[in-house]
Amino acid sequence: MTTSVENRRLFWNACYNVRDLGGLPAGPDQQLTRSHAFVRADNLARLSPAGQTDLVAYGIRTIIDLRSEFELAIDPPPFAANSGQPGHPTYQNIPLLDETDAEGIAQGNQLTSLAAYYIFAADRYQANIGQIITAMAAATEQGAI
Repeated sequence: MTTSVENRRLFWNACYNVRDLGGLPAGPDQQLTRSHAFVRADNLARLSPAGQTDLVAYGIRTIIDLRSEFELAIDPPPFAANSGQPGHPTYQNIPLLDETDAEGIAQGNQLTSLAAYYIFAADRYQANIGQIITAMAAATEQGAI
């Protein structure tokens, strides 16, 4: 039995779309994913100091930021400066999209559904996705976001 979205939602001050991915069925045998292993969130730059404390208290030890350099310049990552220091998570920036890929960005902007865009991005940015999955796999004994 899966865990409901309500039970997986995390309330970290000023970050509005945070969920633990534990309790979701995965693989051919539909085993449930482990809680506190992987969390997904919107922009962590919005976190208040209390929200940042909540993230660390939840057990997050690795942050994989999928934003581009352009996005980082607009909303700097709050965990980058202290990355890996005692009491602070390790921060990695591995952009999902290639902001220098003008052709790909133009093609993606022409798509009319989010599902079509996700399929397009998964196909076009396979190398980036491979790097992201490698970073996630390296964080198996700790919480990652």
